[in-house]
Amino acid sequence: MRFTQLSIAEQALNDMTHMLILTANDLTQATVATAQTFTIPIPVGSTINQVEARLIIPFQNTADAAFNSDTVSVGDTGSATRWVNAVECNANGAFITAPQFSATLGGPYAANQNLVVTVNSMAAKALNNINRGELHVYVQMESRAALSAMQLATPPSKP
Repeated sequence: MRFTQLSIAEQALNDMTHMLILTANDLTQATVATAQTFTIPIPVGSTINQVEARLIIPFQNTADAAFNSDTVSVGDTGSATRWVNAVECNANGAFITAPQFSATLGGPYAANQNLVVTVNSMAAKALNNINRGELHVYVQMESRAALSAMQLATPPSKP
């Protein structure tokens, strides 16, 4: 899993500030019927203004067509499904073909809060058997601390 801040050009193009890339290689949960959760710390005072999940390559165990469901949810520490709720991302299921967008406001966040991406498995199947797939999660995050730091501590005086 990789979580990066987008370049200025990418931010302007996507109206998002950060991107998480999740691939089949990141799925290491070996227990059947068990979800795997990925967490990214949210800076104190930040808000998340919108989130978009884009399935680039549907997830799949290429050797097992019966592995036909792995849903993904995107949320935060307070609600694991705040922005995206259990959308199908498996090539052998009815996977999403359009980006999943939500403008639900999250925050401002206190200490020890996370962006949470959960990949759910199906009965009798383990996520680490998935060998193909890629999901991008775009996030528009504003740091209120950074904004307030740009303000002057005292008003400028007149000449």
